[in-house]
Amino acid sequence: MNRIILLVSLATLVQWGSNVMGQIADNGAPKLSTTIVANSFWSSSASGNSYSSETKKDIDRAIEGMPKTLMVTEGLSDSARASQLQWAVKVVNAIRDDKVTLLVPAGRYDFSTLGGAHVDTPNEGPARAFMPKLVVTRNHVTLQGQGHPVFTYAGPGTNQSSHGRVLLWIPYSAKGSTIDDVTISGIDWVGDQSYDRILEAEYSAHENHEVLLGIFSHGYRYGLIMSGFPGKVPSQRHIVIEDSVFKNFNLQAIHLTGGATISRVQVEGVFPSPSEAFVPIFANIEKALQKKIGPHLGDAFQTAIEQDGSNSTTTVRDSEFSHLNEGLQCGYNEERFEVLSNRFQAVFDHSVYILSNRQNLRIVGNQFTSPWEAAIKVGASSTALPLRYSAEIAANVFKEPHKYSLLFSGSFANVHDNRTQHDDSSSFPDYRITTGGGQAGWSNHAMENRFVNNQAIILLEQFVDAEDRSIAGNVFEGEKQTVYFHAKENSAFPAVIDVAGSRLIYGAPPQCTQCYPNATGYLSRKETNRSNSGVQ
Repeated sequence: MNRIILLVSLATLVQWGSNVMGQIADNGAPKLSTTIVANSFWSSSASGNSYSSETKKDIDRAIEGMPKTLMVTEGLSDSARASQLQWAVKVVNAIRDDKVTLLVPAGRYDFSTLGGAHVDTPNEGPARAFMPKLVVTRNHVTLQGQGHPVFTYAGPGTNQSSHGRVLLWIPYSAKGSTIDDVTISGIDWVGDQSYDRILEAEYSAHENHEVLLGIFSHGYRYGLIMSGFPGKVPSQRHIVIEDSVFKNFNLQAIHLTGGATISRVQVEGVFPSPSEAFVPIFANIEKALQKKIGPHLGDAFQTAIEQDGSNSTTTVRDSEFSHLNEGLQCGYNEERFEVLSNRFQAVFDHSVYILSNRQNLRIVGNQFTSPWEAAIKVGASSTALPLRYSAEIAANVFKEPHKYSLLFSGSFANVHDNRTQHDDSSSFPDYRITTGGGQAGWSNHAMENRFVNNQAIILLEQFVDAEDRSIAGNVFEGEKQTVYFHAKENSAFPAVIDVAGSRLIYGAPPQCTQCYPNATGYLSRKETNRSNSGVQ
């Protein structure tokens, strides 16, 4: 018996030593690392908790006023468990150690009746108006689920009519410092949206709708998880979301400003598989939600991840996205954006939509099944020649696209080794490379791109209804590519194309009425099979 007690004590000592010495600075000085458990954090004697004396003081100060009824390890209702978790996050923010890990046991955490914002929500900007239920206000934090706990809510929120909530918010800064190095892992996030309610705009609107509409007069956006808030791009910062599931979210699953690494997540929307019958229904949904939430919403509903500006790298990899309106939206990322080895299925509008990514874009090794409008849409938002714009779109597989595998308006991209698999009934080209930006009337140069060894029908066009922009210097290599060259008659830019091995056809695909094959203002159409040709 004494031997067993000794072994337990040694294990505790080792764990305590690991916590205290968990991180070693370059100069050899110890850095404190503390782990707390969501259903026992108030007790240093509970399993999994080992605190230094200073850490215990931080905890004791943070839990002043915590109801004794919540200081139990089991037997709580789902709502009480969520309230207990709010106290646990308050403790995380209060601990002054260098790194804190919060272990969240399996179970259901129901925030339905917990109104208002978390007590630690900063007062800056519109933060409190989003009413986040959990807020992280310090660096170097991990929220680690054990057995996939479920964070959820249902029914109308604070205003007694709108349903949407923000469950976790990570601000730009708190106490004068940028919030960085936050990891969320192994947690399921579930709203109360469903397809049969999608036309009821109250299910998509935020629970503090009226206040938010007063702040964002043209409309607002939010997600189950928010990093920052729309309209302000932070300095360098990074968060990690991994091994998590998002379902039935009311508007968006994740809304980001700033960099992130998102890996091994599953995001499932409530849309049906796309079809012609769904097109008019979608138009009604869009109209209803824009009327309620504001025109700025656009079509950014039932979106898995939206990034609204970043000065640091964002990577989305090894994840699954299905039954959505939009998969990934990236706006105004001035650094690197990577989409690697993901699976997209039954996404209606765009599986990946990149707007004005001006440095490094990589979309590599993904699979897109049954996309409707465009599996990938990339468009710059500047009419100036984007000298820093570059992209690699490679080794992706597009299965049974209804319309475009790639809709691209930009320059200096390397598009190679992609495969499009579909029957012969499609009337659309697989890739549409165009000077028409397709967004807010913008027109862009589409020049100096390389298309190599793709299995695709490609349309390269100077869009006749757009401002005059160049399509010069594009290179096409590979025998599995058919290239349609649709240049304007009176452009100030030369109609130059370099084709090696690919089949070249002047004009637009005749079966694609949306490609304007018979429109006036284009160079005349004729067919050639020449290789290694520079065509003037």
